[in-house]
Amino acid sequence: MKLLTLLTVILISGCNKCEDKDIYIDPCLNYKSTSANFKIEEEFYGRWFESDTIICNSDIHFTAEQSGSGYSYEWHIGNDPRTFGTKQVLLFFSTPTVINVQLIVRRTPNINCDPNDNGVDTINKTMVAIEFYTGYPGTKYPGFVGNYLGHYSNKPNEQITLSIRSTYWNTPISDSIFEITNYPINNCYDQQFRSFFFDYTFRAVRLFSGPGDINVSCINTTDAWAIVDTSGRHLRIDFKTEDSLGNLVPTYFIGTKQ
Repeated sequence: MKLLTLLTVILISGCNKCEDKDIYIDPCLNYKSTSANFKIEEEFYGRWFESDTIICNSDIHFTAEQSGSGYSYEWHIGNDPRTFGTKQVLLFFSTPTVINVQLIVRRTPNINCDPNDNGVDTINKTMVAIEFYTGYPGTKYPGFVGNYLGHYSNKPNEQITLSIRSTYWNTPISDSIFEITNYPINNCYDQQFRSFFFDYTFRAVRLFSGPGDINVSCINTTDAWAIVDTSGRHLRIDFKTEDSLGNLVPTYFIGTKQ
């Protein structure tokens, strides 16, 4: 019996060793070529929104996509004489401008996984800084203004055209408002939100309530946002509605600009 037990242990141990030897991990499984791709993001109420068009007097983040040990960065931003060497750069633009943003990323080449890998990549992007929309001729509409064909999450099979348009609070020249129409709830009036200073970016707006600013008879605007992506085509609006028991239910609209 002892001999049989010993042979069984040896056989099991031998099989385990054979299985260990058969395990192969491809050293190039997670290999990625060097990329200098980066994001341009505008800060707004503590959140960051990607855009190639930003509004003056906002903090702007330029952030490299790749990071890790062995990476180095070389940023050239507009006419700024400085060369930035960090993964992320934070800048502030006070006047309208159109600039070229260049990022060069370097790392040690991995010729074992790609014989053509030289470890270097360069990408250029154009960034536009504009004034706030004021209603004066020549000022640029934010990118979220337009008509969008889509649906609400609580009515996924019902297509509607939602509009975000410019109107005015007091005079046809100053104090502009952006108005959202076609909310999907019975007896819910079209909503308006006022564009105070720093209350919208080019591609995102925070819906908020205040005396005389928004009719919130059936829309809860706590942490409500309207955001259009960098293509300028796809819009998402997040907000909350009350159900029959008075509970706030997260709801959203998604649509494509027409």
